Amino acid sequence: MRYDDATYYARQMRRIVNTGTEPVTRYLMRISVDRYPGDPERSARLYRAKPLRWDFLRLSATCNGEPMNWKIKTDWDALKEVWLCFENSQGHFPLYPGDTAVIEYSYRVSDDRWGRGSSAPYGSRPVPCRSGWTSPPR
Repeated sequence: MRYDDATYYARQMRRIVNTGTEPVTRYLMRISVDRYPGDPERSARLYRAKPLRWDFLRLSATCNGEPMNWKIKTDWDALKEVWLCFENSQGHFPLYPGDTAVIEYSYRVSDDRWGRGSSAPYGSRPVPCRSGWTSPPR
């Protein structure tokens, strides 16, 4: 993650392995914010007034360098969940049993949602993120 005095830029890289018996066609990722971790009511007021917006997040994702389409699963004020799909305008590229892939995704969040500089909540604690699965999602 990097910070440029107004915006956080998050980039995640995941190495995933399909240990199941069916092809994997999507991967769930989430963006969750909590500006005031010790004060949930204050955080809720902030995100009602200034929800995370897809146009600002500018989510992008690739699998082994190939652009991925994505589909919104959850669209709440402070939580976004997206299925990263193993497909794009050129075709489908599912992850077959036994195969390994590297997924990279990136997005941005303004500091008024996460805090500023080193005092930001996410500057001083780990960013929660999904790390993989042992069988394909259903």
